[in-house]
Amino acid sequence: MQFDDVTVGALDQPLVSAEVIAELPPMVECRISFERPRVADVVEAVRQSLAQLPALAEMKPGQTVAITAGSRGINNIVSILRSACAGLRERGLRPVVVSAMGSHGGDTSHGQRQLLASLGIDGLALGDVPLLCSTDTVEVGRTQDGRPVKIDAFCAREADGVLVINRIKPHTAFRSSTESGLLKMIAVGLGHQSGAASVHAEGAAKMGATVREMAAVAMGALPIVGGLAIVENGYEETAEIVPLTPAEFVPGEERLLAWARALMPRLPVREADLLVIEQIGKEISGTGMDTNVHGRWGASDPGPAAGSSPSYARLVVLDLTEASHGNATGIGLADFTTERVVRAFDRKSTYTNCLTSTYVDRARLPLFLPDDRQAIAAAVVSLGAARDRSRLRVVQIKDTLHLETFRISTPLLTELGLSAATGGACVAGSAVRVVGEPVPMQFDEAGNLARLA
Repeated sequence: MQFDDVTVGALDQPLVSAEVIAELPPMVECRISFERPRVADVVEAVRQSLAQLPALAEMKPGQTVAITAGSRGINNIVSILRSACAGLRERGLRPVVVSAMGSHGGDTSHGQRQLLASLGIDGLALGDVPLLCSTDTVEVGRTQDGRPVKIDAFCAREADGVLVINRIKPHTAFRSSTESGLLKMIAVGLGHQSGAASVHAEGAAKMGATVREMAAVAMGALPIVGGLAIVENGYEETAEIVPLTPAEFVPGEERLLAWARALMPRLPVREADLLVIEQIGKEISGTGMDTNVHGRWGASDPGPAAGSSPSYARLVVLDLTEASHGNATGIGLADFTTERVVRAFDRKSTYTNCLTSTYVDRARLPLFLPDDRQAIAAAVVSLGAARDRSRLRVVQIKDTLHLETFRISTPLLTELGLSAATGGACVAGSAVRVVGEPVPMQFDEAGNLARLA
């Protein structure tokens, strides 16, 4: 269900003159340094973590342990899952990896398997371990207000134990003491489409509490043996792998979320006229592009208090990653995009995702132009003729996950206290340095913007 061709209301001639880009100030490439704690040996860290889960030691040889695998692009996730499987086999247990991704993958077994494969997760990569992708759920209990809690049927009926593995990080749709992590993997991931729908039905303001309540019901019914909580640094590297017993899930997540938030990569530019994002995708963020980075939350989600998020007057998205398999959730937060993104847009997976989350505005199509050059030119024109284009503050990033290298227009150099001569400066606690000479925006003959490495 993709747009095979973009023909409706086709533009027979350019909507705006691409010459306006020549009026923009030059762009300068910069790099930023983040705090960088790292796990030296992921395999050994997983081995040691499993040894700290008492419930695993109590299991009998031959028993089955279900291990969760989500849809996020977590660094080292294949090694972590493979090591967990190997560790369970050393104990004589039978590991089975199960898909746990809410409504992602179009809420189909094929879609889930395809999404996991794009992340490198398959039975062979995991050490010839069964990979179960199913959308079947069973009701395991009800919340205090009578809401049914449904969980993956295999985990609820057949597994002798469940090992929950997920990354702890700030969420892109709500704020709470616990956000993305083990609890959400249980309530939403293992709840499949019904779990995701139940959590989102309460709205962003209640999502944190709803996740904890539904997870508590599920944990009372499932044979959960523990969890491995992953924290990443600003370079998308594994900063720590923390074993948590079921009793430690809530306090452990609260503590690790605070650390993950401190390690999260941020742009040194809090306000600008134009933000150009080269690509969005589900493996980058659940919202395609992290709302914590660009500051757009959408009409259906008020987000944090005004003034606490970055603010960019115009946002342009140039591409959709292949690993998204057409799920363009989040594109509705952009102002402009390209026909390339629209052609890749898969309505079934995108609409399923956004209907389940209730954030339908994140599936809306922004103004889309034939190529990068025209999309950016349209964004510039939309800022109004009264603005001095030679002084526009422009930022270009690869995506919202990889921020260590970015480009900014020369007016921002002065604001950040940077120059090619001084080399660098400390901005908001992070070291930023100039690594290139000021040059105009570069495009190829097809109108594609020169990408960041």
